[in-house]
Amino acid sequence: MKNISEKTLLVILIVLVSFFGIFQADKAANRISQLSNQVNNLSSDVNRQSRQLSDLYTQIEDLLKKQGSILDSYEITYGAFDSGNMTYEVSIKATPKETWENTAADVALGGVRGEMSRSGTSFSGVVHVPLTEEASPTVTFYEGGKSRSETLDDIVSFRAHYLYQIKSGFSGEKSHRDGKLSYNGDIFLYFDSPEGFSLKSGRLFATLNDKEVFTKEISLDSPKENTFPFNEAFPINPGDRFALFVEIRDESGLTYRYPVDSAAVSSDGRALSEHYLPDECAVYDKNGKEITFE
Repeated sequence: MKNISEKTLLVILIVLVSFFGIFQADKAANRISQLSNQVNNLSSDVNRQSRQLSDLYTQIEDLLKKQGSILDSYEITYGAFDSGNMTYEVSIKATPKETWENTAADVALGGVRGEMSRSGTSFSGVVHVPLTEEASPTVTFYEGGKSRSETLDDIVSFRAHYLYQIKSGFSGEKSHRDGKLSYNGDIFLYFDSPEGFSLKSGRLFATLNDKEVFTKEISLDSPKENTFPFNEAFPINPGDRFALFVEIRDESGLTYRYPVDSAAVSSDGRALSEHYLPDECAVYDKNGKEITFE
């Protein structure tokens, strides 16, 4: 009877210790959870304060930059594109913080410089910029043999304001067998039109080893999205390189050429390497010369 009582006491003691351990473990888990939440909240506060400090630094930098500027305000306006000499018109209006009766001004953009005329406290000038030139205008004021200059923050760019943004591709079944490359599906064409420009014509064409082997006129009914059925097969031999393009021309005389698909056949005719052409749109002038932007 004595042994049973000791065993019972031992069991009770073990049970109490276990419950106490569970209670302590649960208490510790709750404490850890609370500490984790506090750390997360602290981290959120630190991140928020960091963002606020970053915004404050940006505001201070903008304020210091504005205080250091010689200009009160300026405005840049894009004008006509001249496809004859491949230039575009840019108008700059600048108002300095201080002017005198004898103040004169000019504006330079890349290698082009133009005089500015005065109207009240503002100065306006026009420059005709080569379409491959992309730069920030610099306005210079002259008084009594001295000059003050400031380069504007904006970058003047023909590419950003005048060119179509084009994307094209093929959707459907494409196969290469028995010496033929076959397409059965649709060609899609997406583009954003620059303000004041309109399309003149469009076509699909294909080249084999850089020689044109297929062409088809297309109608561009939508200013944003067009789809054309395309079910064609082209003979292709070992070592050949095939490319399919969509080409559009705008009323200014610029031509845009985008690779829809391209494929190169291995010398043994077994493998087909696809999309060897870069996914980029090439732009050509009215004489067919590719335009390379700086």
